[in-house]
Amino acid sequence: MLLSAWLAAGAWAQEAPRPSLARQRVEQPLPTESNIKVGPILFRFSAGLRSEWVDNVSLANGKTTPVESDFLFNPQLGIEAVWPATKLNVLRFHTTLGLTKYLSHSALNTNDLLVSPDSELRWQVYVGDFRVDLHDQFSYQQDPAGQGQLSNVARFGRWVNTAGLGVLWDANDVMLSVGYDHTTFLVTGTTTAAPSVTTSANAQDRTTDQVAGSAALLLTGALNVGLESVASRTRYPEAPQDDASRVSVGPYLQLLLTHYTRIYAAAGYQGTYFDNPTPAATTAAAGTVAATSLPQTTAASPDSYYANLTITHRLNRYYQDKLSVGHDSQIGLFAQSLETTYVNYSSILQLSPRFDLSTSVFYEDTVETGSTGALPYQRFGLALSTGCRLTKKLSATVSYQFTEKTSDNEAQNYRQNRVGLMFTYQF
Repeated sequence: MLLSAWLAAGAWAQEAPRPSLARQRVEQPLPTESNIKVGPILFRFSAGLRSEWVDNVSLANGKTTPVESDFLFNPQLGIEAVWPATKLNVLRFHTTLGLTKYLSHSALNTNDLLVSPDSELRWQVYVGDFRVDLHDQFSYQQDPAGQGQLSNVARFGRWVNTAGLGVLWDANDVMLSVGYDHTTFLVTGTTTAAPSVTTSANAQDRTTDQVAGSAALLLTGALNVGLESVASRTRYPEAPQDDASRVSVGPYLQLLLTHYTRIYAAAGYQGTYFDNPTPAATTAAAGTVAATSLPQTTAASPDSYYANLTITHRLNRYYQDKLSVGHDSQIGLFAQSLETTYVNYSSILQLSPRFDLSTSVFYEDTVETGSTGALPYQRFGLALSTGCRLTKKLSATVSYQFTEKTSDNEAQNYRQNRVGLMFTYQF
């Protein structure tokens, strides 16, 4: 892929100044169909029903905790609202609400509405060469599979809300941006597969205030380089977690290698500074065995680095893929620091106007530090799905997902297979 891209790149020609991003009509087109119109606000609704078989509902290892399977059903309601205040300044709202019911494990049924991770309220305002972005992103989820640190956990309820403001100034050759976000992370409850392991539902609650900025220089129409920086402060209302400050800074590069291949590369310093940077002898976290049976790790090092290389490729109108390789450090749920090296790959193949095939693969190698009983672990995942448009408004999707976690602590190992069928009706 890269070799063919380089061969096709050719020489860059002198280009005329491009239009300012803050003046371009880059927003998604407004919906032409709506179910309800209240004044100038357009509403559109969709309904879905997902049925899924899961062979390991509690991410159990099969040795210290038994592996149990079940069928689950997930009815969903999609809501989209658009208010075109002007032809350019548009307020958008999108969410998907749902419930999950288990056929055998009724204790895992959701008592509250699930809110999809892509839910958001966003208003972008354009004033000359400035673009102001007001946003609120929110979700409520209970599936533990998306949290790499969790093992032997059947349900991990958490509410996440990120509200903020971003400003972009595009002066054609130079782009400057600055933004602020406030994130609230609340744990509503944890259901574990091991009755002997207990956790505090509120021990992982936290709030984070983050300020980010970047400056980019557009060298050509195909290449721009810049400098980015992020500073944040995370606070926990309860012990034993330590409040922490984080900072990262480094250069980045965006390259349009060909009309069909884009490259993004970034790297830099990343530091995390805890108020109490020593490991604490805390209660064993969900997914581990008793803390007394595992060795203590050393305190988390404040200095680290981040790196990312992302290649987006579009072969033709039928096939496109994306590859990301990188290293990152973040604050963990049960450890002061998580150092993760990762590889992600995804692709979409349009088989016909009615059929498509999506694939994704990921690998993570993570080291936990600054915690009792923390050990390195690796995760591998594969997902396949094919969608079919049955009628103009009705579509169906068949999916398969495999996830495996391995660790020196055998109690954290697990494998999970999921097979799903989803029907969606667009009103």
